[in-house]
Amino acid sequence: MVWKQIQLDPAKRGSKETKVYREGVYKCGMCGGTGLSRVGSKCQSCKGKGVHEIEGTVIKCAFCKGTGRPSRGVELTCYVCKGSGWVKIEEPIEVCPHCRGRGAESGNKLPCIMCKGKGYVTLKK
Repeated sequence: MVWKQIQLDPAKRGSKETKVYREGVYKCGMCGGTGLSRVGSKCQSCKGKGVHEIEGTVIKCAFCKGTGRPSRGVELTCYVCKGSGWVKIEEPIEVCPHCRGRGAESGNKLPCIMCKGKGYVTLKK
């Protein structure tokens, strides 16, 4: 058996793969694109539009997993993405070595101190 060394794309390093999105209009993570909160009022993240206009390069928020909420069943807005489900990044990126892409500190429910909850860090040039 011969082992080959391969070069991974920076966005694919670590334990999981991520999809990088370019600027455009994307569904709101908090309301799922409906424009309404779970209790029937206007979504506080997208202001009832159901979408967010994104400028620049983004990935889904690792801290809330793109839901816009820090945990299930909670009506609070995610501290990292402000409820949109998206966080801005500067390429090239790699999986955060501290939280391993989870976006959260192990042992508590706070965002990772190194990547600030994004799950990825920008590679130094």
